[in-house]
Amino acid sequence: MNYAGFTAAGGGASYHSNVSARPLPAIAALLLVCAAHGASLHSRHVDQGIAVDLTVAPIAGSILREGAPARVTVKLTDATTGAPLRGASPAAWFSSRDDASPAGRTDCEAKIASFLGGNLFSTPALDLNVYDVVTLNEDRTLSVVDPRFSFGGSRLLALVELRSRGHDWALSGTDRLFVTMPDTNSVAVVDTTSWKVVANLDAGLTPKRVVAQPKSDSVWVAAATTLSQIGRDAAVKRRFPIPAGEHDLAFSADGRFLIVTSSEAKVATLVETGGKTSTIALPSEPEAVAFSSASEMAYVLGNDGKIAIIDPKGRRIRATVQAEAGATRIRFTPDGRYAFIVNTPKDLIQIFDAASGQLVQRGKFDGGPFEVTFTQNLAYVRHLRSDVVLMVPLGDLREGKAISVVDFPAGQKSFGDAGSLTPADGIVEAPESGAVLVAHPADGSIYYYKEGMAAPMGTFSNYGHAPRAVLVIDRTLRERTPGVFSTVTRLPDLGSYDAAIFVNSPRVVTCFDVAVREDPKRAAERLAGVSVEPLLESRTFTAGSEVKLTFRLTDRATGKPLTGLHDSQIVAFRASGGWTRHQPLTEISNGRYETTVLPTQPGIYYVYVVSASVGLKANSGQFLALEVAAP
Repeated sequence: MNYAGFTAAGGGASYHSNVSARPLPAIAALLLVCAAHGASLHSRHVDQGIAVDLTVAPIAGSILREGAPARVTVKLTDATTGAPLRGASPAAWFSSRDDASPAGRTDCEAKIASFLGGNLFSTPALDLNVYDVVTLNEDRTLSVVDPRFSFGGSRLLALVELRSRGHDWALSGTDRLFVTMPDTNSVAVVDTTSWKVVANLDAGLTPKRVVAQPKSDSVWVAAATTLSQIGRDAAVKRRFPIPAGEHDLAFSADGRFLIVTSSEAKVATLVETGGKTSTIALPSEPEAVAFSSASEMAYVLGNDGKIAIIDPKGRRIRATVQAEAGATRIRFTPDGRYAFIVNTPKDLIQIFDAASGQLVQRGKFDGGPFEVTFTQNLAYVRHLRSDVVLMVPLGDLREGKAISVVDFPAGQKSFGDAGSLTPADGIVEAPESGAVLVAHPADGSIYYYKEGMAAPMGTFSNYGHAPRAVLVIDRTLRERTPGVFSTVTRLPDLGSYDAAIFVNSPRVVTCFDVAVREDPKRAAERLAGVSVEPLLESRTFTAGSEVKLTFRLTDRATGKPLTGLHDSQIVAFRASGGWTRHQPLTEISNGRYETTVLPTQPGIYYVYVVSASVGLKANSGQFLALEVAAP
């Protein structure tokens, strides 16, 4: 493996490297220059005949600053021919370095082996091979779960507390999640890198539906009589008055047109990119709306089953089609040709063809189908009165043919009743090809299903919360162009890091040096709050034996012990579920608190310390991990 030499670019804003040989001391000296500037990084290493180019570039600003968004790009090419290495699926991690010297190959291999092995006690500062699973819960919380334990377990990364129960949500980019809360007339803005609520916005009375605008960083929220456009900076950009009633929203694929339905007035409001609005009278009270990317028309489903086809460019209804009365949802396949019309009261699904403008298929399915979502090849349908998930092959949709279905069981109970419904999706596609995640409110679990299997491959706990909807925050490196893989992430804390890159075939192992500068605001935050220090000689125990847990709690700003915290307690749980404890801590000396737990089964256990009086919550990021072995 060749370590790259660095050449300073003008203005100290960027550093480049190539494979030309430089003595290692000169490299180390230049690395110190790079660290001092905290500049964006462009570097190349060559390993086993493969050129690995790493770029870490800030999205806002000119330096790599802790907590700031940055784009990480890995380019893989043949070092001799320059041909891109396609479909390589590189893995990448940032790990802290204690000294200023670059990692040697042996150190780099050891780090990568530890990360690939999932060593619980040797975790990277930044993992670019993961996705988070987020659930919108029946109570006023969001759960953030790491599902990587072979889908036989999970790890609770955060529990986000909202002002009131969330109704709907929309993701802007990968770092801003907007959640409507009609009971408190507000919209929560959640930073998905810290999992903190950064703002609670006034978007009008009883905001319910929210959608992300394609090719934009905005989301749009429909409240009782107000439509609001909100930027990812948590600022309300524009407001429009809309008629009262229940609302549904849908964007055209290019983001130019937004349709907002209003039930009481029986109208659709068309909003164009420039802000022009038009009101279109509907033939019946609207239930739902969807855009077809194929026809570029909007389809408004009425409570009497009538579908009004709206031409957004002409700002008028072009035609109507009669479906069965009672239908509540309409959703188009990814190619925009076929719409699934779901009729829960009549146990009915009808298929509409946008190409012919006709209803072409129908099928009766017991259990009250109420939701449909899609992958590229299948439609997935959940039922209110059943635990069965229907799968409809999209390639079999055609006029005059019965709807082809297969199914799989997802849980032990039915998916719930109308009281738990949300317009947000309960089934979403996982980053792995041909896999989905299924939220099951009654079971309190999320199921992982791989297409072609007779049953889910695994399940993971939602830690006592009923998941009404689920989404995925994908943080993995994706191939954007041949041989070029990238993702957007938030940089870790101030420090020097080894950016470890691994490719399995052909085998590539290399570590780059990345310096991250301090952010003054985060530095101040580090001095505030509570530090939780576990005081244990070992973190490995035996099932069935008592474990004494001792913690030292100190004030970060002063370094002094925190005494008299009578509300301090632990929240402990087994990663794979089935064991959860909430129990108080007892102060035994100056700032030292303890309790005893009895883990009953082997597995990985997590322990959080909480104390409302000093603002210490379970999402503080400070947790104790225990490994419990079989007796």
